[in-house]
Amino acid sequence: MADKRIDLDSPRPLFQPRSIAILGGIFVEVLEDVTFRAAPFDVAEARRMIREIKSY
Repeated sequence: MADKRIDLDSPRPLFQPRSIAILGGIFVEVLEDVTFRAAPFDVAEARRMIREIKSY
């Protein structure tokens, strides 16, 4: 069986570390209320992520 681990130190941009902002529950499952960013980022970007979700 193939190894399905993801290498976070990979030079390939598809496998960069990511962060997600969600409220959870029905907001994620039904409304797909999610925002993603490639890490690292600053506090201002984290606040923008929170403002982007529909349930904010």
